[in-house]
Amino acid sequence: MRKIRIRFASVLIWGFLALVLAGIVLLAVRKPAREKVAVTETQPVLVRVMTIEPRTVREAVWIPGRVAANVSALLSVEKAGRVVECAVDKGDTVSAGQVLLRVDDRDWRALEKRARLELADAERELARWEQMKASGAVAASEYDAIKQRQELAAVAVDQAAVHVGQCTLASPFDGVVDARLIEAGEYATEGQAAFQVLDLSPLKVQVSIPERDVRSVNPGDAKLVSADAAGLGTFTGRVAFVAQEASPDRFTYAVELAVDEPPAGLRPGMIVDVEIMRALREGAIAVPLAAVIPRRGEHMVYVVENGLAVRRMVGLDSLAGQDAVIGSGLKAGERLVVEGHRGLQDGVPVREDGE
Repeated sequence: MRKIRIRFASVLIWGFLALVLAGIVLLAVRKPAREKVAVTETQPVLVRVMTIEPRTVREAVWIPGRVAANVSALLSVEKAGRVVECAVDKGDTVSAGQVLLRVDDRDWRALEKRARLELADAERELARWEQMKASGAVAASEYDAIKQRQELAAVAVDQAAVHVGQCTLASPFDGVVDARLIEAGEYATEGQAAFQVLDLSPLKVQVSIPERDVRSVNPGDAKLVSADAAGLGTFTGRVAFVAQEASPDRFTYAVELAVDEPPAGLRPGMIVDVEIMRALREGAIAVPLAAVIPRRGEHMVYVVENGLAVRRMVGLDSLAGQDAVIGSGLKAGERLVVEGHRGLQDGVPVREDGE
């Protein structure tokens, strides 16, 4: 009887343990069914797009140039002597023939006066000999000697006048004094630099054109010039000169543009950019250069198709300013992503700006 009770108790214990284990298993199986599975949805990426339309593209390059005065003359003293007058200063506007400087000319004027006296005496004697020649009272050889003396005296007067004139330095053209290199009271030597005078009408733009582009530059052509670095915008220059021979050290051709109507503030020495047209392409597919992503020697863009970003490999023909001319990979009417494309992946949902 006691053994039966022990066996019955063991059965109850093991039965209870079996029930507990079955409950644990049941809970483990049913728990995932009761939990909700989290579903991650990809949010559309905000992008800005443009519709590709064929258009006319100016294929051009901008080549740096330098603004220069029409003429820049460094004027020097022609006669040595004490400077008695500096009539102008740097920054002054001068006209052609205006006196800039005077050197003490007293010695030269004395020589001129002496030469004129000798000329007057020679002319009086020549007049007397001409009367005698008319009457046949003198030989031709004697008359010729008197005539020669008068001619030499006239030459001496002209030479003395030139020396006196060289004591005065005058401006050769209308312009502006850009530098004064001498002072009143200073003893100037012959050939000493005194003034730099600039002729600013018109201004010039000097630019060196590479061989591949020189065919696009001809005298008389109008070229667009940009002075954006100086805050002066763009203006037009007229091709005035094209060198026939390339520079031996730079292998470029010197070109000068005349700027008849320069913007206010344009000055010699400023750096500008000159537009050189290479081609005018009709019906070209051109997109913003910023929309093109370079990768491993290739170029790609993203277009939008059915609300998804689609990666497209493209071929670049050339660059035109801030645009890239596409030779292959895009066609008219497609929707090109121009902003928000840097982090895109192929097939990602996108939402266009403004939707």
